[in-house]
Amino acid sequence: MNTAAAEAFFTTIFATAPEHAQLRLMTPRPWAQPVTIQARDARSAAEVALVELDPDTYIACALYGPMRETAGSRGRATDAVGITAVWADLDVAKPTSAKRYLPNRAGARRFLTALAILSTAQIWSGGSYHLWWVVKEALAIETDPDRVRAERLVRRWAMGAERAAMPPEGPPRQPEPPR
Repeated sequence: MNTAAAEAFFTTIFATAPEHAQLRLMTPRPWAQPVTIQARDARSAAEVALVELDPDTYIACALYGPMRETAGSRGRATDAVGITAVWADLDVAKPTSAKRYLPNRAGARRFLTALAILSTAQIWSGGSYHLWWVVKEALAIETDPDRVRAERLVRRWAMGAERAAMPPEGPPRQPEPPR
């Protein structure tokens, strides 16, 4: 991914973020410290993701207010102030896994184009698609009941997408030969 594509991603996903909202970016390296960026600063987010961190950057999906620094943390749910999208991570089959997945990348693309509600952004991570559906306006999380509703929305959306992507249980039955 180049800087222009990364900037387009951040602009698309976080355009409706409130002025004060922050993003949290980090890498999977255990010693890495998260980087906090203003959510609407797509150019800085893209540069941090691609230059300061690396292409294997984790993006905390929620928006955050000012947060205490926590080594290795993408942020706590209690620090979230809103969401601009719902998301799902749909894996492609791995030879060593017993879990049911989409069969391959081509099969995954066919599935994605047949969704009843097409995703706003699709990011191929090398083993899965990270899908984002942007909401019309950022959903504010100001109270504990707001937080519960937001968590439930995100969880149900992701579970629904994952469930729709999974093949039926077990291998397809072969017709029995005529007797």
